[in-house]
Amino acid sequence: MYRTSTQEVEVEGAGKLTNAWVSRPVDPGRYPAIIRMHGRNGVSDPFKDAGVRFAEEGIVDLALNYMKYDEDPPMPEVLSWAGGGLSFLKTQDFVASDQVVLSGYCRGGGQTYLGLGTNPGFAAGVMWHGGLYYEQITPARPENPADAALRIDVPFIILHGASDPGVKIEQVYALTQKLNELGKHFELKVYWGTRHAFTLPGGGDYIAAHADDAFREAVLFIRRTFGLPVGTVGPLVGQPVGV
Repeated sequence: MYRTSTQEVEVEGAGKLTNAWVSRPVDPGRYPAIIRMHGRNGVSDPFKDAGVRFAEEGIVDLALNYMKYDEDPPMPEVLSWAGGGLSFLKTQDFVASDQVVLSGYCRGGGQTYLGLGTNPGFAAGVMWHGGLYYEQITPARPENPADAALRIDVPFIILHGASDPGVKIEQVYALTQKLNELGKHFELKVYWGTRHAFTLPGGGDYIAAHADDAFREAVLFIRRTFGLPVGTVGPLVGQPVGV
């Protein structure tokens, strides 16, 4: 496990700056990196804490706040900040510039499909119970994430609950069938009896064992994708002192 540091930074995009938290190993070297986009409830302490855990596993984490100005910003604005995060990471001497992953939870997971289908600069993706369809197409939401997913040309992994009431598993299966027919490089892991926001502590649908496993799958996927030693991965939330 790596020693880490965390710093709040500003990311350019959409004609204005937003903030993000960068957690990274302090030992010299260039590491793979992940940009994570939060869900519809915005930034939380567990969201930022997960960034520290990625850094402890040797992956630089940029936890992006895309709701700084608006609780429901338009898709192009979010993708602009994701691109700004990518540009920021590529200039850092502790990041392997060709190993930057785009990732997101819930609404941020939907934005991940859109970002990977739009921006060729990302090297891989991780979708945590990501949304696939909007209620209607508008100028703020001009494309469904499921449609953008068909353009993705980098490896990605989908981590989803089988009992998700908002993003039905049947929709995920239908998408992955299309992806398979197109020869896309993807992985899917489904968690039985698990609802929507199971991956971070603090929510009513959080399941610790499944959240730990999904975190482990994400880390191992990143290591495999970039040809790094697989090794072991600790739980998302560390054991309390004395346990």
